[in-house]
Amino acid sequence: TAWNWTRKKKFFEQNPINLIAPSEWVRRQTEESPILSGCEVSVVPNPIDVETFTANDREGARNRLSVQPKQPTILVAANHLDSPFKGAHEAIEVLNNLANTQVDVLVLLVGKNCDELARRIKIPSRSLGYISDVESMADCYRSADVFLVPSKVETFGLVAAEAVACGTVVASFHGGGLQEVVRTGHGIAVPDGDTKQLTQAVRALLENPDERAARVAQGRPEVVKKYSCSAHAAGCVEVYRRAIQQFSKQRAV
Repeated sequence: TAWNWTRKKKFFEQNPINLIAPSEWVRRQTEESPILSGCEVSVVPNPIDVETFTANDREGARNRLSVQPKQPTILVAANHLDSPFKGAHEAIEVLNNLANTQVDVLVLLVGKNCDELARRIKIPSRSLGYISDVESMADCYRSADVFLVPSKVETFGLVAAEAVACGTVVASFHGGGLQEVVRTGHGIAVPDGDTKQLTQAVRALLENPDERAARVAQGRPEVVKKYSCSAHAAGCVEVYRRAIQQFSKQRAV
């Protein structure tokens, strides 16, 4: 209601609030808000478990998932693969565009309702279902050559960061805050909804293992450094420190 909107706006105007956003994209959205635009917004990226999501034993991961060592493999993963926000329709279009490629591709599908997605894909695929165990999810990342993320919008891009930490290059749409993670990991992010460009990006990565290796070699150290739990904690502590200083100065006046 108008009354509730006015009440919230007045509260944020009268009380100094320090907000934490997980990406520059979320920060910009917040600053455009008529209610929150006056708040100080700091970007502190979400953390990933860099001790679990590692690039170790990629061959062993393929063996555990019964993926052949040299099989070109794409991973598509989300909690709900049929969610319109996760780009299921676009994922199907990109994968089916690859049906004419010279590369013999296998698609690994992880998430709820992945069987429905598999029925609409024209290239070989395997449904692994919903996976909650982080070690098993790490094996899925490690088993793939390319992680396809066709999300329409993400506030951050946690799975993209986890994939790069496991040594797998990412191809995605810009997807809000997602593109920041993909670029940090030296993956490829294309304009939202452009399935033609996304298909080209995936195909180029599949056909060029040297490029994949080079991108991961550059991106993985940056992802591990920027998105570790210690980096996240340090970022939050700095925000708290500034907020305490501001509060102390206001009380002293």
